[in-house]
Amino acid sequence: MNGSKVLPLLFFIAGILVSAGCLSHPVMENRTNNASVNGSTFTPVITPVQIQCPIPKNPTLWIDINPVSNHYVGDVFEINGTTNFGSDDNLNITIIQSSFSRCPRIYSDCYRYASIQSTIIVQDGDCEKNNWTYSANLSGFKPERYIIDITDCNKSVKSSAVFDVLPAVL
Repeated sequence: MNGSKVLPLLFFIAGILVSAGCLSHPVMENRTNNASVNGSTFTPVITPVQIQCPIPKNPTLWIDINPVSNHYVGDVFEINGTTNFGSDDNLNITIIQSSFSRCPRIYSDCYRYASIQSTIIVQDGDCEKNNWTYSANLSGFKPERYIIDITDCNKSVKSSAVFDVLPAVL
């Protein structure tokens, strides 16, 4: 390499080292009053901030269902949401066809419809906002619109959502 190419390359490398903090002018260095400086990096310990939850006065109980997308026959998926019911409280979940109707007995297929009825245990959350989750299995379901109902054990609070079950993809 000739000198005309080496000099710009050296300036380029020096510029990178200076901008990266690898080289610095003695005046620019950090000075301390300590007799010796430890080369290790100090990492402060961060203490998590504890959130003070407000104390509710006669709270109105509620149950929310997170949005449920469409699914296919045979899918297994999670339905979940939040509530202000206590941790370890039970909620009931029911999933039924939205258009179930009776028909003459000669059409036995009309009486078959898939449904789910189960109990969900509320899990701890944050500040009066606890979580619940249910794993739904759509094996045996027909392509149809379905209704999800979540209620407390006394059936005094109810939340509903709908989703469609589509034909299985082969």
